[in-house]
Amino acid sequence: MIIGENTELGIQVRTSKPSEVGSDRLVNALGALKLYSGPLIIVDSGTAITLDVIGSDGGFDGGVIAPGIHLSMEACMRLPRSFPGLRCKGHDG
Repeated sequence: MIIGENTELGIQVRTSKPSEVGSDRLVNALGALKLYSGPLIIVDSGTAITLDVIGSDGGFDGGVIAPGIHLSMEACMRLPRSFPGLRCKGHDG
């Protein structure tokens, strides 16, 4: 399957800017809906972590994008010693 900007997937996108929802997130929704019925929360962990909400009618209701685990660990390791309450194992900085 090849997905482009104007590909119709049959999923209603209920966000303020539907054109800004990534095709990867919509394909995840489509795949999840093939296996399960809504409502759903889809978690995809890669370079970024996305959590997307699918309504009971199969519509894409929105979601959030957060830094992935590697970026989060890199940021933690760069914390200065002036953050005494927040440490990562193996932190020397």
